[in-house]
Amino acid sequence: MKLAQTVSKFIKENLGISIFLLWFLFILLPRPLFDLPVSPILLDSKEQLLGAKIATNGQWHFHETDSVSYKFKRALLHYEDRNFYNHIGVDPKGIARALLSNIKHKRRQGGSTISMQIARMSHSKGQRTYLKKIKEIIFSIRLELSYSKKKILQIYASNAPFGGNIIGIEAASWRYFGKPHTGLSWSESAMLAVLPNAPGLIHPGRSRSALEDKRNRLLKSMHEHGIISLEDYTLAILEELPTKPKPLPQIAPHLLDLCVKKNKNIERFHSTIDGRLQDQLNNVATRYRRSLKNAQIHNLAIIVTDLEKNEVLAYVGNTPKLERKYQPYVDMIQAKRSSGSVLKPLLYAKAIDNSKISPYALLRDVPDNWGGYAPKNYSEKFEGLVPADECLYRSLNLPFVDLLHKYDHQKFLKELKELQFKSIDRSADDYGLSLILGGAEITLWDLAKVYGGMARTLRNFNRNKGKYKPTYYNEASLLKTKEQNNGKLHKQYEHFSAASIWHTFETLSSLKRPGTEGQWQYFSSAQKIAWKTGTSHGFKDAWSIGVNGKYLVGIWVGNANGEGREGLVGLQAAAPLFFKVFNALPNHSWYEAPMDELFDQQICATSGYKPTAKCPAIQVLLPQASEHLPSCQQHKFITCTADSLFRANKQCDKSMELTEVSYFIPSPKEMFFMNKGGRAVQALPPFHPDCLNASTESQIEFIYPPSNNFKLFIPRKLNNDKSKLVFSAVHSSETESLFWHLDNRYLGETKFIHDMSFRAGKGKHVMLLKDKKGVEKRIIFEVLEE
Repeated sequence: MKLAQTVSKFIKENLGISIFLLWFLFILLPRPLFDLPVSPILLDSKEQLLGAKIATNGQWHFHETDSVSYKFKRALLHYEDRNFYNHIGVDPKGIARALLSNIKHKRRQGGSTISMQIARMSHSKGQRTYLKKIKEIIFSIRLELSYSKKKILQIYASNAPFGGNIIGIEAASWRYFGKPHTGLSWSESAMLAVLPNAPGLIHPGRSRSALEDKRNRLLKSMHEHGIISLEDYTLAILEELPTKPKPLPQIAPHLLDLCVKKNKNIERFHSTIDGRLQDQLNNVATRYRRSLKNAQIHNLAIIVTDLEKNEVLAYVGNTPKLERKYQPYVDMIQAKRSSGSVLKPLLYAKAIDNSKISPYALLRDVPDNWGGYAPKNYSEKFEGLVPADECLYRSLNLPFVDLLHKYDHQKFLKELKELQFKSIDRSADDYGLSLILGGAEITLWDLAKVYGGMARTLRNFNRNKGKYKPTYYNEASLLKTKEQNNGKLHKQYEHFSAASIWHTFETLSSLKRPGTEGQWQYFSSAQKIAWKTGTSHGFKDAWSIGVNGKYLVGIWVGNANGEGREGLVGLQAAAPLFFKVFNALPNHSWYEAPMDELFDQQICATSGYKPTAKCPAIQVLLPQASEHLPSCQQHKFITCTADSLFRANKQCDKSMELTEVSYFIPSPKEMFFMNKGGRAVQALPPFHPDCLNASTESQIEFIYPPSNNFKLFIPRKLNNDKSKLVFSAVHSSETESLFWHLDNRYLGETKFIHDMSFRAGKGKHVMLLKDKKGVEKRIIFEVLEE
């Protein structure tokens, strides 16, 4: 009582000094206690470790643990500080015992509490002295007054040395046992409890017997004090020590690299990744690469997103466990690669929204030349006129180049940039019409964002009562974030209407599909999936991307160094992996039709455009924009005899009874390839014999060269002799003869099949064709080299 009164009197008489002493002794602490670099770690959606990177100082040191496991806490306190909960940083009995032992046995024995050890670890480096011990005592008291016992344990466990370059219980647990410290056994907990006491002398890789003795003595003492049962003790001492540190998990290394790059000040990344799915797809990718290895194809990437939450569930940035010479460190999800055909669905949907086509509209599939750009279909075959939906699911090249030409490639490029394809950054003149066939570089990340935005728009259209949110096209979340307001609903769409998306997905969801690479393929699936493949020029990139009602899967396959390989095509290299990934996901229902945007409209049953009086019309569900479709140009009224067996005209016998009959009449060039490709068109009836002389109707078209002012090279044979040029043409009448003239020089006559071979020198030339009726067709071409 007298002591308390004396202290109280001193404080009152020396208030300033008292406040300073209280502040210095009990309040002032360095902030933070430990200012060491920390290893960035990546956690999955259930807080399980996906990967970690070594800290900048070369140590494995994880962020401070949120809690200390029961087993490690009991082992640690029994070994280091049995009176931990009964002192305020200093254990007088422990210090006295250590002092007597030092004097008696002339060897150093520690009497430090957990708090005193924190003091030593945080700021008292170098040789240990009694003066430093006094400073540790003062520091530990201040620590105890500043933090709870639970927090002090967390600080110690997170910053204690565990041998080598390992700091903290969590890093130690993963490095020595390959699991979180919450899953440690009694034996493992005891081993880690004794390690900080002498981490430089006792290490799992050396002095194993000394470490084992220390562990077993601790386990025995814990059993004798009733902390563990006899059974637990017996089993614990039988466990072997780890032979060497284990590698840390590398389940999503490219995602961790990406997170560190984007968020340099964050140490612990709480991702949206489904750890179980990620691990499963890593195994799928490893096995799948074996099937590609013989073809010298080494790299691949997989992304899976949850369309409902707009979160990434799996991120396989490159082939797992890949040899270093194949650049496994490159994140192929973020790498710029040629787009191949995967932008075609976007042009298809845009053309529907802009009243250019309906899904049933016929697109031209004939050889052509657009200012020197003359692409081909993969099969090198042409079919004249093909419905737009079939052009999409067969991924025909020429119809989409022609569609882009009519749609305006400058407009389409602007719309792609508005969709935030960040790597599409050149001018429209730079890309030209090759934009739709892989002329642009994109990333799998951006492609997944856009396809995902389309899916989310359609998925929520009916739920939002026919309204849109621009945020549907936001990037999918990689890290957990607080739920945010996703923006206001709008009546007008920003990028694609729900109706055009629905038509696009319906087209892409056909189970029986002609392959992008010219062969019919059957990919059976228990669920409905809208999917698209793509192949870049030179067979350097294979793509497959698609959605069901819940998930998006994106695949890229190729070589990181850009080397092309035969067989590196979307359908053969990427699609099988695509379906393996979808088979790992739960089935889900398909999208509801956006009926608020679909209306009964009439189109020409044959051409798919707005019907005229000459067209047979059918009624289909189309967006309202389809009211402004171009009118059908192929149907024409032909004057025929009453029985429709012959054509006629006003100059025929006046006594003939005539009628107007509607016929579908493509151009001769289109007709030629339609018949050749198995799309037979009803031929016009012949003219009535009394009218033949009156008829001058005929048409001639060149097939090759495809356009006027065409520039070409003369091929050479193996013996270096010049080859002949071969030109082709077609006439509206299958039986008509054509007469060929080169620069006013007669070459010859062709009938039925109009192919003409000839020689021509360097420079400009004129080829003239005539039929028997005097109808002419001429084309100018230029030979660049002999």
